[in-house]
Amino acid sequence: MPNLNTKKIGGLFRGLFVGDPGTGKTIAAGSFPGPMKIYDFDDRVDPLLSFYPLRNDIEYVTVVSQDSERKDCINFMEFCKEFMDLQDRCPYETVIIDSITQMSNCCVLYSLFINGEFNLKKGKLPRPQFEEYKAETATTLRILEVVKSLPAHFIATAHPISKLEVTVPGDLESLRPILSLTGYGTKTPSMIPIGFNEMYHFYNQTVNQPGQAPKRFISTVATGEMPSKTALPLPPTIELTNKKLYNVIQAYLAEHNVKLETARAKASVQKAEVQTT
Repeated sequence: MPNLNTKKIGGLFRGLFVGDPGTGKTIAAGSFPGPMKIYDFDDRVDPLLSFYPLRNDIEYVTVVSQDSERKDCINFMEFCKEFMDLQDRCPYETVIIDSITQMSNCCVLYSLFINGEFNLKKGKLPRPQFEEYKAETATTLRILEVVKSLPAHFIATAHPISKLEVTVPGDLESLRPILSLTGYGTKTPSMIPIGFNEMYHFYNQTVNQPGQAPKRFISTVATGEMPSKTALPLPPTIELTNKKLYNVIQAYLAEHNVKLETARAKASVQKAEVQTT
């Protein structure tokens, strides 16, 4: 059995990138090494085109709840099957779900469709029940369970959603606003962060000068309502304006003789070193 004394920090990266839309989460995730596979639930991969115009090792597919005529789309069940197959064969250095918030929504919509409870053409409006919430929780937990076995870096993005939570069951006066990582249910958003060593809060800082783009930052420690954490030797705040997160992290880790690296990449480097000697 492995001994804790032999384990080193670094290696595979498991990151949850949380922040409002437009704070640079997808671009930061796209800085990781390829070949890369992005499961695009937000239908927003265009920012990667402008930030990484020369990269040809990023593969993506947009996931929707039902079948689509778009050639770059797959339905939710096809996504589930493909993601499960990564346990047996994963040809990627980095796998990304963008975003886990919208993945949760897509799962609930798919569940409503297959149960026959949602048909706008017939004026049948949805009302999620316990079964839909159970499907959302079980599917999300299964996806995160598969992530444990992946020999690749894994990143999920998430958008904090404002919701009202009853702190005392049955007492409407105990309602309080909270920030949630998913739009449905109460169990799933609290369970998602458990599967990640790295959880960063992405945010923009406005600049007073007209016409100047905002500065982008991440927090690696908790700030206010937004939880963050890291198991790596990183500073509490990092500026990312026009920077590639992967390179920034590697630079900080190099100061401690630590490196993010998949087993495949490490073997490739060792093979190259042998060939040059």
